[in-house]
Amino acid sequence: MPLTALLYLILLSTSVIVYLTRYHDPTLLVGLTREDGPVEWATVLALVAFSALLFHWMRKLRSRISGRLRIAGYGLAVLALLAAGEEISWGQRLFGFETGETMKKLNHQQEMNLHNLLPGELFNGLIIFAVGLYMIALPMVWRAWKKGPEPWWLPSKELSLLTLATILVNHYRVTSLPEKAGLVILGLLLVAATIQAIAQKHPRHLAACLIGWLTGGVLYHCRDVLRAANMQYEIRELLVILLAVRYCAEALEKLERCGSVK
Repeated sequence: MPLTALLYLILLSTSVIVYLTRYHDPTLLVGLTREDGPVEWATVLALVAFSALLFHWMRKLRSRISGRLRIAGYGLAVLALLAAGEEISWGQRLFGFETGETMKKLNHQQEMNLHNLLPGELFNGLIIFAVGLYMIALPMVWRAWKKGPEPWWLPSKELSLLTLATILVNHYRVTSLPEKAGLVILGLLLVAATIQAIAQKHPRHLAACLIGWLTGGVLYHCRDVLRAANMQYEIRELLVILLAVRYCAEALEKLERCGSVK
């Protein structure tokens, strides 16, 4: 799938650019991840595309899915559009309007958006925790305990492994025990997945594991380059949105094949 290939490309490009920045000029990395830069606008476009995808599929499957599922799909589509507006602070820098005094006091970046009312590390941590829980932990538990055909909403194993690689786009300035424990757990999961992919001779799973090792290894080695947390946040936000788009496309395609869901 083109979107899966794009995820691989962005993960690989991140490692290459960070590595080159470690030993050469940081201009490219800074330019790509700056506010209103290419990565941020790519995230906005991905969110708009995500919303359009959901609207399209909800209309296409409206006679075959339950009302609750349609409401959830339309709600997520609206949420994606709101997130696109939040990402660019509702065009504040584009149109040059000022932040109100009250918002300046509450907002950590003094911008006209809601997500920066929380500290950046906390906000991103909550998102990554939720993504890891649904895209990695839930499929792992389901496959360990359930037998038979997998449900349409369960992420594929390759997508779970790409989620693991995405979470490894980390700032690596971990100080607390939970952060350290989290990295150890991610490492152990990657080891187990790699052993399993080799044993099963599954090339796509092995490729996803290798991109995880490359991402984690290079970014940890070059962690002094990533002194500005925003660099990783911008890249990781784009990857998370693309994962969400790929997951929804995958789930909705399976839903279409499996018939009516009421």
